[in-house]
Amino acid sequence: MIKKIIKGVVWALVIGLVVFILWPPEKYEPYQVTPEYQAQIDAFYIPPMPNGWKYEKYVTRDFVKIRIGKGPVNPNAKATLILMPGFTGLLDQYGEQLSHWQSKGFNVAGIDIRGQGGSDRPLKFNPEKSWVNDFSVYAEDIAEILDAEFSDTNAPIVMIGQSFGAHVAYRTVAAHDTDVAGLLLTVPAFRPNTGETPYGAAKFLYRLSQLTGKTDRYAPGASNWRPDVQDLTQKIPCSSEPKRIYLRDAMYVKDPSLRMGSATYQWFGQLMLSGEKMITPEWSSKIDVPVTMLLAENDTIVINDPAIEVCNDIGSCEYKIIEASGHCVLQENDQILQQVYDSVDQLVAKLGSSTAVLPAAQ
Repeated sequence: MIKKIIKGVVWALVIGLVVFILWPPEKYEPYQVTPEYQAQIDAFYIPPMPNGWKYEKYVTRDFVKIRIGKGPVNPNAKATLILMPGFTGLLDQYGEQLSHWQSKGFNVAGIDIRGQGGSDRPLKFNPEKSWVNDFSVYAEDIAEILDAEFSDTNAPIVMIGQSFGAHVAYRTVAAHDTDVAGLLLTVPAFRPNTGETPYGAAKFLYRLSQLTGKTDRYAPGASNWRPDVQDLTQKIPCSSEPKRIYLRDAMYVKDPSLRMGSATYQWFGQLMLSGEKMITPEWSSKIDVPVTMLLAENDTIVINDPAIEVCNDIGSCEYKIIEASGHCVLQENDQILQQVYDSVDQLVAKLGSSTAVLPAAQ
């Protein structure tokens, strides 16, 4: 009986492997919204970017164009805040937050991480797919941009990263010599929640995709972009605030070139491998700036415990679990968003006062 079961499992694995190898690649077909959904998008309010905000493209060492945004220079700025959105996110979602910080006396700027937002996409046959050889590339990009675009900034630089953006911000400061004075990391994606698929099994699927040359395939359950819901007044686990959480989808419909699908095997696998490095004492010992971590009580996207362990390993780190918040902390309700604003003020207060000379946008 046991031999039959083992034989059956082996055959199932063989058949599964053959299907995985021979399954044809997906043809790129952008999602078409319904007229009813389009009508909701047409009426959806998108907060403007900060006064004087300008976008520009930075060309990296490997000729990838990264979109960065900057507000005008405030000579008396308390700090320069540089925002990096989470996976599939874009700076256009955060006009409200950036405008708030600008009104409070901060210089504001942001970076669309390569592969998403207004930055170049890695796979021409499907611009919605994520792919990166190694997460170190993201950190190299940010370190390069900081040196080229913000080296003359006299106000302390605080990087604000959401989820994937927080992971990249953390890795950048740990791996590179930067002028960053502080980190505000909201729901840092050090360990993804793999749901019903055990973490080890998810990692095995990534290794299998490497062996079969299928790393550019979507992971199970992933696909090109499609709306989270058809009713834009509905709450979702990521955020209880409809007016903020659907800003990305609104931008995707208005400008399809901004769309990003879910994670490919390669991107998700590299997230796991990079996260495993980031949570070790070897990496946390490299962080020598004040860090604030904001974690979501009801997070279904990432696991909080590794972030807490990292924070405890850093001498100058504080973490706070925000009650009743979903993963999309920066797009939550007013009460939760105010906690983010307060955390920025508290972090900047630790850095002392300074004046700023931020390079003007070209």
